[in-house]
Amino acid sequence: MEMEVQGFPLLNFQNVCTSEPKPGSVFCADHYKILEEKNIPKQKEEFLQFIGCKKNPSSSEDIKAVDDKIKEFSKQLASTTAGVSSLNYKNTEQIVSQVSPSDWQSTSTYTICNKDTGEKARLRQRSRGHFVCVTGGGHIQYFEPLFKSEGPCQVFMITIRSLLLELSKVPEDQLEARMKSLILAYDNMCHLDCIKAPVNKLWKTIKKIVDRLHLQNHKDARCKVTYDPSTIPESYNTMIAEQTFSWFSRFKKSANSMTQTHHLFYIHRQIQRRNKYSGSCRLRGKSPLLPGINITLQKKAVKD
Repeated sequence: MEMEVQGFPLLNFQNVCTSEPKPGSVFCADHYKILEEKNIPKQKEEFLQFIGCKKNPSSSEDIKAVDDKIKEFSKQLASTTAGVSSLNYKNTEQIVSQVSPSDWQSTSTYTICNKDTGEKARLRQRSRGHFVCVTGGGHIQYFEPLFKSEGPCQVFMITIRSLLLELSKVPEDQLEARMKSLILAYDNMCHLDCIKAPVNKLWKTIKKIVDRLHLQNHKDARCKVTYDPSTIPESYNTMIAEQTFSWFSRFKKSANSMTQTHHLFYIHRQIQRRNKYSGSCRLRGKSPLLPGINITLQKKAVKD
């Protein structure tokens, strides 16, 4: 289920509640209270049956049915003001509100690439995960939760926010040169680039590529031309984000057992420690260790 942002035709954010669930429930305190006042079942299985869905959704069709039913149910319940929207939660409302809806242009027909970024066939009770912006040297600059799926709209706004923060302290006379020096690598760049945003100068100036690992998964031949990673030096590590995720995933089970505030604080502190470690390694002329990655590369180098 998606929501259109203030009449903007291209910005479809996941319509989810970002508030922390009430202990022992899948609903936040505000939504739990609304259901309680309306005498509606609050346990997940009973609630799904109440709105006319399967008790245990097990396929993509079942998940879509749940989304549709909840959307219809929410309108009847008139509870859209409860909770915090993903737009506000990600602090992207200010960026969107400063732009006229007519300034956004659709080029969604540009690519026929079927690179998959969709949702898994299971009902999600948590966020999809975290989207992390990493420099070529492994420094983690920014992270944000993803909700339901890694859709282009969510990724686009997170990326723009990260870029604006990166350029915020650059002097005006150096800004254009700095933008030209930026290289943005992302596995689903073809769909991300379909969103022609009002930040055209920034978006058009930076170089955009698909990382070397995922380029072969793209079905549209234009992707391999427009976003060809061979146009940048071979020494540039376009897969640093995937390598960083191998480290990041070590904390998945621990972080997912925490409350929302504790979870975000824990992730933030781990990133701070990782950046400090990466920086100290670079100062000594060494590459930071990444779980499984360095060993694999070393074995390959020996074989070659």
